[in-house]
Amino acid sequence: MVTFYDYKSSNLDACSDIDKCLKKLCTLMNFQIIGIITFSDHKKMLYSERMFIQFKNKYKKSKKYIIREISSLKDYAINLFLDKKQVLLYSKDSSYATLIPEANSEIYIPLLGDDETLNGAVYLCSITKTDEKLDLMALEKLRVKNVIDSINRLYKIIYLISEKRRFVFSIINTFSEITREKDFFMLLHPYHVANFSKEIATRMDLSDELIRMTYLSGILHDIGKIYISEAILNKKGPLTEKEFNVIKSHSIYSSNLIKNITELDDIAKIVRHHHESYDGTGYPDNLKGEDIPLISRIIKVADSVDAMLSPRSYKKSKDINYVISELRKYKGIIYDPKVTDSMLDILTGRLKPSQNTHLNAINWSTLTITTNKEIYSIEGSLIKYKIGYLFKTDKFNFIKNIDKSDILASNIYISESTNEIIEYKVKIEYISENEILLSDFKYVVYQDSFNIFWDLKAELQFDTYNTHDVEICKIGGNTLMFYVPINSIKHYEKDKIINLKIFFEDDTIIDISGKILQNFNVGDFSYYDFAYVNILPKNKDEIFRQLFRHQIQLKNLYNK
Repeated sequence: MVTFYDYKSSNLDACSDIDKCLKKLCTLMNFQIIGIITFSDHKKMLYSERMFIQFKNKYKKSKKYIIREISSLKDYAINLFLDKKQVLLYSKDSSYATLIPEANSEIYIPLLGDDETLNGAVYLCSITKTDEKLDLMALEKLRVKNVIDSINRLYKIIYLISEKRRFVFSIINTFSEITREKDFFMLLHPYHVANFSKEIATRMDLSDELIRMTYLSGILHDIGKIYISEAILNKKGPLTEKEFNVIKSHSIYSSNLIKNITELDDIAKIVRHHHESYDGTGYPDNLKGEDIPLISRIIKVADSVDAMLSPRSYKKSKDINYVISELRKYKGIIYDPKVTDSMLDILTGRLKPSQNTHLNAINWSTLTITTNKEIYSIEGSLIKYKIGYLFKTDKFNFIKNIDKSDILASNIYISESTNEIIEYKVKIEYISENEILLSDFKYVVYQDSFNIFWDLKAELQFDTYNTHDVEICKIGGNTLMFYVPINSIKHYEKDKIINLKIFFEDDTIIDISGKILQNFNVGDFSYYDFAYVNILPKNKDEIFRQLFRHQIQLKNLYNK
């Protein structure tokens, strides 16, 4: 039986905790499950938030989420609710299916915006079978109405904050897409700076809130460069004084863009001063020492390090020895001493096992989707939501190109830096034209492998006349990962045994046979997983000896 009831909120005073309100409402209504259902921006998907389940007379937060495509809910009671946007009470019969299959009764209470748009719903579910009909008058009880009103007002606040967050992420995504067209070499730079900055802030024991602010500031620090012409950004020769003054204006442009966004005033100030120098010789305001915001000082170092380590259209990358020397040389002059020490600790401790890292709120990433017919490699923004991560791209239509039933595997690759790629196996929950919802992230472990942060060159030999110079970024006893400029390798046979010649700094050369397992593009590079075939034990031992030898050299350079 389906019953509609036109419930109106009375705007009474609300309690401060929406979770307490939900549990209180569930107790008053004598239901076992309560939560909030939220609808996606395009109203094509719904997902649950704040789900509580009764357990021994207490309500515990559920770790599981409901994620459904609305188009698949035509025979469900909730579809009637979406149509009428009124309170819906449903006692299960053969007419409609329930959102939770075990449910015997459901209540949906609309959560409306100020413009009467349906933003979400309070969802109550009873598993217990009873002969009692749902009581319309229960919703009229003063205590129940008060709790519902409180939830409604609190949800408006939560929804507003969520909308602001989505707006900021939309700006970042747009900035990344513009950057890709304007200066492809700079696409990953903001994310690398953000990752370095986050590492420094963590090592300096800043609060979680400041670490999050540091990461977001790192991503946004160069957003003003969208106003700088490509001719100046990518100029191969030295800049004229006039051109350099144009480049210097980007920090002011960035600040002006950001300060117009509500609640980002602090980040606007940080971004404005990320090119100030510790001795007062920087720009735009010649701030000195601790007059420069701490996060600006952190980004200054992170920005410089990534600029040195990363190739550009007009220059080659510098090696790690050069970077360490520059940091030591200008410590206390251009760079804050404490920030510099933290960065040096990070760089000299960079030989580390391949390991899981905490995913950030927004990342630039590559999604690979393997189907029965081919492997797709798509770049885009990976944005965190409560139920998973939303992958957004402007360059690929998922509905047009991919049938969800044909998908065999899906993976996400995130570039922490040019030399450090993190891989996750992921589950695809929902597909729209330019977005995919991903969940169930499982970190891919590279056994006995180490991320390395210095130049380790090699020559890939398909045959006598087909060779390629490559850079190794991850290496171990059984596998390695190398990268080349995008589209350098036009074709390879996946199962063909090929040779890789590795050149170490002390003139040691190791020949390894193996095969390419897979490849993917991140930014302006193509990365390849390479598995050894019948590697000699002495070669494996020599690889590890060389890695630890170089690590000791870096530490000695730092401690000079």
